[in-house]
Amino acid sequence: MLPIEDLARAAGLHISLLEKLVEYGVIEPVLDIPSPLLFPASAIDRLRCVMRLRRDLGVNLAGAAVIVSMGERPRSLRVKVGAAAQAREALTDRAFEDPTCFPSGDTIPRRNVPLMTWTLILVNCIVFLFEIGLPPDALERLFYFFGIVPALQSPGLGGVGRAAG
Repeated sequence: MLPIEDLARAAGLHISLLEKLVEYGVIEPVLDIPSPLLFPASAIDRLRCVMRLRRDLGVNLAGAAVIVSMGERPRSLRVKVGAAAQAREALTDRAFEDPTCFPSGDTIPRRNVPLMTWTLILVNCIVFLFEIGLPPDALERLFYFFGIVPALQSPGLGGVGRAAG
């Protein structure tokens, strides 16, 4: 942490200019205590960038503040994306270790066995195993025979009724 005097000396700027840059939001003190203002060491690089923009391109202080903040935005977004990716990996790793990840039951008491649910699961498994055993041409015929194309069955959705064929 640098007090404003040390920051001014390190950046080669006058203290009154630094105070103006604080007003524009180019640099921000670490603590909101009015006296003494303390700044991170990274503020030196920001100040040098702002002064280069002013000197080389003639950008005013407000414009330089916007340009510097826009330049740092992709870096901060990369940091946030990296943190989100790490959090996702941690959750994914934990999900496979946690046996309760796949809900095999619930805490709501019930009086009856869920026969309809188990029946639907059993029928779906049987149909799936049947489909796996079919050759590709028979599987395609099965899909065409039992499958429904919504646009052909719903004239209100742009279909023309049943397809000729």
